[in-house]
Amino acid sequence: MTISENAATLSNSGNGIALERITIDGRPETRPIYDNGFDYDAFGGSVTTDLRATATRIRARLASSVIETGRDLLEAKERLPHGDFISWVEAECLITSRTAQNMMTAARWAEGKRETVSHLQPTLIYLLSAPSTPTNIGAEFVVRIESGECVSADAVRAEIAAAREAKREAEREAAKLARQTPEGKAWEESRAARKQSRLASAERKYQKEQERRAKAHAAIGRILIENVSDLDRLYGLLLVAGHDELALPLQEHVRGMCDPRAVVL
Repeated sequence: MTISENAATLSNSGNGIALERITIDGRPETRPIYDNGFDYDAFGGSVTTDLRATATRIRARLASSVIETGRDLLEAKERLPHGDFISWVEAECLITSRTAQNMMTAARWAEGKRETVSHLQPTLIYLLSAPSTPTNIGAEFVVRIESGECVSADAVRAEIAAAREAKREAEREAAKLARQTPEGKAWEESRAARKQSRLASAERKYQKEQERRAKAHAAIGRILIENVSDLDRLYGLLLVAGHDELALPLQEHVRGMCDPRAVVL
């Protein structure tokens, strides 16, 4: 792809959209000027014109490299035996299989569309051509781009996110309606019964564990009572350390131990 290095001239389409003229592969083209947020007010008219033209050429090269590389990859894939394509891509093209797949998807997506898509940023091309992007959203943005509207990747992402959330909400509503049928109600009751059974089982296990711990602590307490002479001091130390469950069995055997903080460590 060859893009003229001559500065583009600016004109107006008559509908408020600024246009620029560039030459691609020897063919003159007129394209909308996209305002991506950069402030050109500090520059003179000729500098602004040149900078906008340079940005256009750079965008065209980047976008073209994605689409044209994707076409080359598609052709190579057809000529290579099954299973050898990925190895060839990674060894010879020095790109990952995922990047190659994205480029081929972008090339398929660009087929049949106007040259307008060739000046889009690669990020936007990948986003619009992604299989996960709803077809209606991709088509809507292509129409908006071809009409001269400046479209950002963030705007596309926002539309996709909104569409996905709307789909999830519709699925939730459908599930809610399904639960209102006799079959749905029976399923909900069965699920609630299973949940209640699990909770009851967990409660029984918890109670058994508590009983086991209480018996273990009582046994430890008996051992301490039989083998430790200064139970008052031990009782206080256990309370200070936060081992109330171990201190409890000693409570009836201590002599006047009122404040565990009075223990001399």
